[in-house]
Amino acid sequence: MGDTPQSHEQNGTLWFSDICSLLDALEELFDRYQSKSKLSKRDFRARRTKLVEQWVRHYQLAILRNEKQLIATLSLLFPGLRRERVYTMKETRLAEVIAQAIGCGSEDLQLLANWRSTHKDFGSAAQSVMKRRVHSFRKGSVYI
Repeated sequence: MGDTPQSHEQNGTLWFSDICSLLDALEELFDRYQSKSKLSKRDFRARRTKLVEQWVRHYQLAILRNEKQLIATLSLLFPGLRRERVYTMKETRLAEVIAQAIGCGSEDLQLLANWRSTHKDFGSAAQSVMKRRVHSFRKGSVYI
C-alpha cells in the first residue's frame, strides 16, 4: 500500500479493492511481524495504527458521504465487533453454497469440502477452484 493509499478515482469513490488494499497491507505487516526479521510488538502496533489512520484519512470523504457505505466499510474492517454476526456457517456448508452459486461439479465441491488436506485455508481452496474454472472457460470448454 505504500505511504499513501491509491484510489481508483479521485472523485471520492471507495472501491472494494481499496478496502482489500488496506487489508493486504495489514496482512503484509503482520507477516513481517511474525517472520524472522521480526518487528517489535510496539513497532508493529505503531505501524498498524499508522496504516489504518492514513487509509481512513485518505478515504474519509468517500466513507462519510454515504451512511450505508460507512456501516458497510466498518463492518468489513471490523467484523468481530458486529453483534449480529453469524458464526454458524461452517466451511462445509459454505463449500456447498459456493459450488451451487458458480455451478461447480462434484470434483470442485470435493476440493472445497476437503480444503484442509490440499490448501492452507478455505479461501485458497476457493481461489483455486475459481482459477481452474476461469482457465477452463478460456479454453472454451465447459467445466462441470
